[in-house]
Amino acid sequence: MHQIRFEAERLTAGHRKIADYIVKHLQNIPYMTEQDLAAQTGISVATVSRFWKSAGYANFKDFKRQLQGD
Repeated sequence: MHQIRFEAERLTAGHRKIADYIVKHLQNIPYMTEQDLAAQTGISVATVSRFWKSAGYANFKDFKRQLQGD
């Protein structure tokens, strides 16, 4: 399993909530959509979409690709 870390000081409160969810549920992330992630965190899909850039990824697909080691 990959070790994922986000720089919390660079994230908004909503983005920190997303990052915390990802770290705690990393095994589920490859099977989720942005809509799923938004529903699980109570954060809007638009905020989830913006999260990836602030976390250093192009988008959710890019994050998943790197998570899976492609």
